[in-house]
Amino acid sequence: MDVDRVRRMVVESLPELGFPKAEPNWETLLVSEGRPTGCRFEFDRVRAYWFASRDAVEFYRDDWVPLKKEVAGRRSEVREESAS
Repeated sequence: MDVDRVRRMVVESLPELGFPKAEPNWETLLVSEGRPTGCRFEFDRVRAYWFASRDAVEFYRDDWVPLKKEVAGRRSEVREESAS
């Protein structure tokens, strides 16, 4: 599990979504049955969740509107209302 790699990708993706590039305000390792399964990254108006089992990152606004999904570096579902 390479959280540093994922954090860099998440931070680099923020401007594309209409948010300033920034370090996470906090991050939380996601654990299931005592094993790490991903990570949650929280920013001022956006959050990202990394799911290690499918190497996918999902981005949401702070009101839970989905913004974008990336699977192993491939983008999908980019929404235009991002920073509204």
